Amino acid sequence: MTLCDGTHTIFLAASAPRLGNDIKLDGFLDYILTNKPSDDFTKRLEVAVIEAHHNQRWKREYMFLEDIKREQYELGISIGEEKGRKEGLKEGRDEVLRLINKLLSLGRSDDIARVATDEAYRDSLLKEFDLLSNA
Repeated sequence: MTLCDGTHTIFLAASAPRLGNDIKLDGFLDYILTNKPSDDFTKRLEVAVIEAHHNQRWKREYMFLEDIKREQYELGISIGEEKGRKEGLKEGRDEVLRLINKLLSLGRSDDIARVATDEAYRDSLLKEFDLLSNA
């Protein structure tokens, strides 16, 4: 899966039943599940993993990148929440304007003042006239 930040995530169903037609892939998936190498490739992979765990520079760089990714994620959430709030406010205003126009067209101007102060009444009229936004 390619993500918007340029990274790639690979999902492995390592515990899924095997078809048995790819011994190398099965060995790799077994290594993912058990952390026990079973062939030359997974033995080399284990050595690389151990070296990576002991490489302090790599750890620092990795943690730095993780911090940047977390900050970008949090910023994205914040931007999304703000956008959602703005859209929600606009939808709410549009609903109320449609309700006021409906009440005016029915000559129910007295209800407009009540709609402004009584949320339950406003909600009941929005439902009654089927004016709720489809969110």
